[in-house]
Amino acid sequence: MAQRRCIFCGGGRLTREHIFGEWFRRLVGIEEPRPGSVTHHVPGSAVEHDFEAIPSARTARVVCQECNNGWMSRLEQEASIILTPLLQGQSGTLSEADLETLALWAFKTAYVLDAASPGSGASFPAAHRYALREGGELPARSGVWMTTWPGTTTIWTSHWGLTLGADEGREADGPNTYGATFALGPMAFRVYATTMAAVDPRYFSDTIPGIVRIHPDPSPLAWQAKFWLTAEQLEEWAFAIPRLIEQNATNGDADAAFWRGEDSAPIRGPQ
Repeated sequence: MAQRRCIFCGGGRLTREHIFGEWFRRLVGIEEPRPGSVTHHVPGSAVEHDFEAIPSARTARVVCQECNNGWMSRLEQEASIILTPLLQGQSGTLSEADLETLALWAFKTAYVLDAASPGSGASFPAAHRYALREGGELPARSGVWMTTWPGTTTIWTSHWGLTLGADEGREADGPNTYGATFALGPMAFRVYATTMAAVDPRYFSDTIPGIVRIHPDPSPLAWQAKFWLTAEQLEEWAFAIPRLIEQNATNGDADAAFWRGEDSAPIRGPQ
């Protein structure tokens, strides 16, 4: 479904936005197209979309010129300054402000990724997207985690959504619980948000070393440059939360409405 309005402000005059900034392509030197696919799992079916693209050069017409060249560009620039040494394998200390910037950038990237997926269109709550633009605010019940894996020049993305029954006495209008995981070179980020108190992010924890929660309540972080996750662990981590929710859903709360999108190439880094 073609996006006709900016996903962050509802305005028109859409322009093309890089899902991942051009600075990353210049950093790793990926210039050739690579095969990829996105699979959408919806109740009763799974639809796969195949394509070829330069992973770091993928664009989508889902945001307006004002957003693209304004607050989004500034956020991307700020994040690139923080991320570049990490992508180059350097250790160092990340301040609270650094982590807050990365959390905002991760959610911005997740919203563009969701809207850009073939056959899907923007599905994450519009109120959450608008709040990010208007006040630099993340959802009240949200979390951001980061880690590393051995995919030094790869991009891997996934996203999912759940419609969990009634939300504060109302029927949910689309996914009210959602997440995305993406790996940019060796750095991997996972974002999660919900409007449902029963699945607040504070109920989920990771047992694998090297996974750090950077939102909410960030504190200065002494970052160690090390590969923590294998490719298999990255995929498991990406969908750990929705699988746990489904396993524990009662009275049909999950409503069989779990869907996900995976950009499967290039997915494998060295083991």
